[in-house]
Amino acid sequence: ETLAEELPLERFGPRVLYAASAIAPGTLQEGLLSRGFEVERLNTYTTRAIESPGPEMLAAMAKADVVTFGSPSAVRAWAVHS
Repeated sequence: ETLAEELPLERFGPRVLYAASAIAPGTLQEGLLSRGFEVERLNTYTTRAIESPGPEMLAAMAKADVVTFGSPSAVRAWAVHS
């Protein structure tokens, strides 16, 4: 929401190519459209959880002091296995 509100139209617009996950909400796209941007969205990937992480991955997850995520779906996938 913040990016949609703050992106300067006069500097970065009016045309925007928005590469996103196929499961990403339309919040950014809709916000930019409402401000006058022309948005072309490309669903370039889909985040999926690993169904059966191996023992090495589970051990690495357990030892992590800090974990960062790039999407809400990544957080949900982590929570299932941690």
